[in-house]
Amino acid sequence: MPESLIAHAEAPVPVTLLKAAEFEAWAKTAEPAHRAAAALGKFTAKPGQLALVPTAEGAVAAVLYGIGDEAPAPAIRPLSARLPPGDYAFAALPAGMDPT
Repeated sequence: MPESLIAHAEAPVPVTLLKAAEFEAWAKTAEPAHRAAAALGKFTAKPGQLALVPTAEGAVAAVLYGIGDEAPAPAIRPLSARLPPGDYAFAALPAGMDPT
Protein backbone atom coordinates (compact mmCIF):
# COMPACT_ATOMS: atom_id res chain seq x y z
CA MET A 1 0.00 0.00 0.00
CA PRO A 2 1.38 3.47 -0.83
CA GLU A 3 2.68 5.42 2.17
CA SER A 4 0.06 8.12 1.66
CA LEU A 5 -2.78 5.64 2.17
CA ILE A 6 -3.85 3.92 5.34
CA ALA A 7 -6.11 0.92 5.70
CA HIS A 8 -8.05 2.24 8.69
CA ALA A 9 -8.38 5.39 10.78
CA GLU A 10 -10.12 5.84 14.13
CA ALA A 11 -12.15 8.90 13.14
CA PRO A 12 -11.35 10.08 9.62
CA VAL A 13 -12.69 13.40 8.38
CA PRO A 14 -15.40 12.74 5.79
CA VAL A 15 -14.77 14.09 2.29
CA THR A 16 -17.83 14.71 0.14
CA LEU A 17 -17.18 14.84 -3.60
CA LEU A 18 -19.78 16.91 -5.41
CA LYS A 19 -20.65 17.37 -9.07
CA ALA A 20 -21.65 20.91 -10.05
CA ALA A 21 -24.93 19.70 -11.57
CA GLU A 22 -25.89 18.03 -8.28
CA PHE A 23 -24.87 20.87 -5.97
CA GLU A 24 -28.28 22.57 -5.68
CA ALA A 25 -30.03 19.32 -4.74
CA TRP A 26 -27.29 18.48 -2.24
CA ALA A 27 -27.53 21.94 -0.64
CA LYS A 28 -31.24 21.48 0.06
CA THR A 29 -30.59 18.48 2.31
CA ALA A 30 -27.09 19.22 3.62
CA GLU A 31 -26.38 19.86 7.27
CA PRO A 32 -26.50 23.57 8.19
CA ALA A 33 -22.75 23.70 8.95
CA HIS A 34 -21.98 22.24 5.51
CA ARG A 35 -24.26 24.76 3.79
CA ALA A 36 -22.70 27.60 5.79
CA ALA A 37 -19.15 26.56 4.86
CA ALA A 38 -20.17 26.27 1.21
CA ALA A 39 -21.79 29.70 1.25
CA LEU A 40 -18.87 31.33 3.05
CA GLY A 41 -16.40 29.99 0.48
CA LYS A 42 -18.75 30.58 -2.48
CA PHE A 43 -18.48 26.83 -3.10
CA THR A 44 -20.63 25.60 -5.99
CA ALA A 45 -18.81 22.31 -6.75
CA LYS A 46 -16.83 23.68 -9.67
CA PRO A 47 -13.77 21.55 -10.45
CA GLY A 48 -11.13 21.93 -7.75
CA GLN A 49 -13.23 24.00 -5.35
CA LEU A 50 -12.60 23.14 -1.72
CA ALA A 51 -14.57 24.02 1.40
CA LEU A 52 -13.54 23.00 4.89
CA VAL A 53 -16.37 22.60 7.40
CA PRO A 54 -15.06 23.56 10.86
CA THR A 55 -15.88 22.14 14.26
CA ALA A 56 -16.76 24.51 17.11
CA GLU A 57 -13.10 24.24 18.18
CA GLY A 58 -11.81 25.15 14.72
CA ALA A 59 -10.67 21.71 13.59
CA VAL A 60 -11.79 20.25 10.27
CA ALA A 61 -15.12 18.42 10.68
CA ALA A 62 -15.72 17.70 6.99
CA VAL A 63 -14.46 18.52 3.53
CA LEU A 64 -16.44 19.47 0.43
CA TYR A 65 -14.65 19.08 -2.90
CA GLY A 66 -15.99 20.01 -6.31
CA ILE A 67 -15.36 17.77 -9.27
CA GLY A 68 -17.41 19.72 -11.81
CA ASP A 69 -19.76 17.57 -13.85
CA GLU A 70 -17.25 14.87 -14.65
CA ALA A 71 -16.53 11.98 -12.33
CA PRO A 72 -13.16 10.62 -13.37
CA ALA A 73 -10.73 9.72 -10.63
CA PRO A 74 -8.15 12.27 -11.94
CA ALA A 75 -10.54 15.04 -10.80
CA ILE A 76 -9.59 14.28 -7.20
CA ARG A 77 -5.85 13.95 -7.74
CA PRO A 78 -5.02 17.49 -6.50
CA LEU A 79 -7.16 17.14 -3.38
CA SER A 80 -4.66 15.53 -1.00
CA ALA A 81 -2.11 18.31 -1.50
CA ARG A 82 -4.69 20.90 -0.41
CA LEU A 83 -5.85 19.24 2.82
CA PRO A 84 -4.48 20.00 6.28
CA PRO A 85 -2.69 17.09 7.96
CA GLY A 86 -5.07 14.40 9.16
CA ASP A 87 -6.92 11.25 8.22
CA TYR A 88 -9.64 11.52 5.58
CA ALA A 89 -12.16 9.14 4.03
CA PHE A 90 -14.63 9.59 1.18
CA ALA A 91 -18.14 9.92 2.55
CA ALA A 92 -19.55 8.69 -0.76
CA LEU A 93 -18.45 8.61 -4.37
CA PRO A 94 -20.58 10.23 -7.07
CA ALA A 95 -22.36 7.94 -9.49
CA GLY A 96 -20.00 6.76 -12.18
CA MET A 97 -16.79 7.29 -10.20
CA ASP A 98 -14.61 4.22 -9.93
CA PRO A 99 -12.27 4.42 -6.92
CA THR A 100 -9.67 2.15 -8.51
